[in-house]
Amino acid sequence: MVGVLALVYGCTDEFHQSFVEGRDSSVLDLVADLTGGLTGGVVYAVITRILNRYDPVSEKSKTPQEE
Repeated sequence: MVGVLALVYGCTDEFHQSFVEGRDSSVLDLVADLTGGLTGGVVYAVITRILNRYDPVSEKSKTPQEE
């Protein structure tokens, strides 16, 4: 999902740049947008997984039947 959103954003950004004087659209910029979006998504997923592993609230909120 993150990759699709980054790609769509990159396409609209490159389309807009094609109309701005002194700027041009580039496939390499589109690849950079996609790479940045995917990298950010992976970093977010890793950090979320690490933080959820050590979440003290989830241990305390368990009822005796869940243990």
